[in-house]
Amino acid sequence: MSAGIVALRPLGVSEILDGSFKALRRNPAATIGLSAIVSLVTGILTGVATYASMHTAMATVGGEIASRDLVLQMTGMLLAALGGWIVDGMLAYVVAEGVLGHKPGIAEAWRVVRPRILQLIGLQLLRGLVMGAPFGFAVILGTLVAGGNNSATVGLVVAAVGCFIWALWIGTRTGLASPALVLERTTVRGAWQRSFTLSRGFFWRMFGIYLLGTLITSVISSVISGVLLVMVGASTAIVMGGADVEQFLGAVLISQSVAAAVTGAITMPIMAGFVCLLYVDARMRREGLDVDLLRQATGSVR
Repeated sequence: MSAGIVALRPLGVSEILDGSFKALRRNPAATIGLSAIVSLVTGILTGVATYASMHTAMATVGGEIASRDLVLQMTGMLLAALGGWIVDGMLAYVVAEGVLGHKPGIAEAWRVVRPRILQLIGLQLLRGLVMGAPFGFAVILGTLVAGGNNSATVGLVVAAVGCFIWALWIGTRTGLASPALVLERTTVRGAWQRSFTLSRGFFWRMFGIYLLGTLITSVISSVISGVLLVMVGASTAIVMGGADVEQFLGAVLISQSVAAAVTGAITMPIMAGFVCLLYVDARMRREGLDVDLLRQATGSVR
């Protein structure tokens, strides 16, 4: 039985991919619209910060960038990350409701996620810290032992590879934590543990789907942004043919912000759909969630 974007049974890889795109088609306002708003705002903030830094560098002897502009750039990047984490939580709710055929709006998703914003942010910061900490230790170790020693260099390369494998492993095992936090209304610790529980025995399957989803969204992003940048760049060059370098650079940054907003509006909900449907599939396989969903779907039809 299919009440919404996927069949209410354990899902195959193609069904997870198809369900992610169905979520966009069936509820574009709460998926594409939400992602477009956040991508546009964060893109503008990042573009303004980048332009301010370049303006300072061009106006300063030696091309030095003022510390306040670096702070502005870092602030823009931080806001972009925070916006992405919050949107991921909202999209998890939208996609999960889409499994039952419901079409929640942006306001409804916001009401559900708003009480858990700090937990979402804390969860993602924790994931980043745990994944990145070994790299920090490797950098410190490399600084201490650097000096042309071949054996030390080989050891650092091995350590870097090990850190990369660790990041992939912990990232995959905790990939379901965000939808668990939102949909089960649990704590950060509870969501972390739930992700480890649901991913047990399914690591390679989940890793493969994550990798496939990343490749798909990367291709989509490259194609859309490439076409938009060429179109906008060509029109900008024609319209601003006599403009100075700084004005032209500002126009290019605006076009990049627009391209980022368009690509983000498409790729963010697709990737969020992959993760949420993986979460639903894992619960179906491990906990029989499909039986409960069938009962809810039958009740909603009646």
